[in-house]
Amino acid sequence: MAEQGKSTDEKIDAVREGYESTLSWRVTRPLRSISDAARRLRGRETEIPWAEVMVEEKVEPDWTSWLDTFFGEELERIDAACAETPPEEAWQLFRGLGDDLWAVLLTREYDLYPNIKALLPGAPEPGLQWMWNGATGLELLGQSKNFYARVRELNERHGRAPLDQARILDFGCGWGRLTRFFARDAMPDRLFGCDPTPEILEVCAETGVPGELRQTGFLPERLPFENLDLAFSFSVFTHISEAAHEACLKAIHAALAPGGLAVITVRPPAYLDHDPLMEAARAELSDDFASREMKEPRFIFVPHPVEDGHPQYDEGEMTYGDTVISLPYIEENWTGLFEIVETGFLTGDMYQVPIALKKR
Repeated sequence: MAEQGKSTDEKIDAVREGYESTLSWRVTRPLRSISDAARRLRGRETEIPWAEVMVEEKVEPDWTSWLDTFFGEELERIDAACAETPPEEAWQLFRGLGDDLWAVLLTREYDLYPNIKALLPGAPEPGLQWMWNGATGLELLGQSKNFYARVRELNERHGRAPLDQARILDFGCGWGRLTRFFARDAMPDRLFGCDPTPEILEVCAETGVPGELRQTGFLPERLPFENLDLAFSFSVFTHISEAAHEACLKAIHAALAPGGLAVITVRPPAYLDHDPLMEAARAELSDDFASREMKEPRFIFVPHPVEDGHPQYDEGEMTYGDTVISLPYIEENWTGLFEIVETGFLTGDMYQVPIALKKR
């Protein structure tokens, strides 16, 4: 009951402090940018003499002048319409906007258009975003927008239903950074999200992320949704064990309607050289080019240390860490459930490779 009385800021602090106190956070922390790490360390655990030189304080822009100068009349019309439209229907007012403009509106970092801002969800403070995603601000906004655009393209080519008629799931939704992008396409009653971490779902609820959001297990037998047309999962299968990935894949498959589309990101082989945590796994591979490029079926998982404070740990086996799955493994093990219809790159984040799968 005490938990229910906490403010949004207190809940965010609890998620962040619980994670940052774990060994996993201290081990994976060097993977974040040096400047961000220095910024967070300065004035906290220790003094860093060169922090003032290396770190330039990041102040998020106020987008008011951009929006007013280039889109003022259009946004004023939408703002007025938001005041007269039921909230559950107002999301479709944004469908005609370009993806970049939509992304900037979702920041809510502007002083105009009060009715638009009242409708759109808030975002957790930058510290939690950085902890959860390893990026904030324009960098995170660009990554999110690029993946959103790619999923829309893939659904147009391979999906069973247009987005404005589809039932859409964000699998591993976190604080809803991608869920909110799809709210203008799916409408709240056809938008769903799930995550195994209850605290982050509370942040979603407090910040007003639209759609039906539910908690799932780390190794889900089934999802609390069915007859889905589209499911996407960004940076989930890049972090889970083989047992967890099998359970999640089967659960997504069961929740999709016949011919439904799933878009899942995986790591490229180059991630073995990018992530220091993969050093031991990398050493087990020979220097042979074919082996290093993972031309054979391989599932490489390095679990994070087991600690009770880790938000992705639920006792038992640690199923969260860093994962690289080879394309031959996917072709050998996923095609019983799905047809691989397209693979590609995301230039906004080359360490997230989207794979489009159609339910058999």
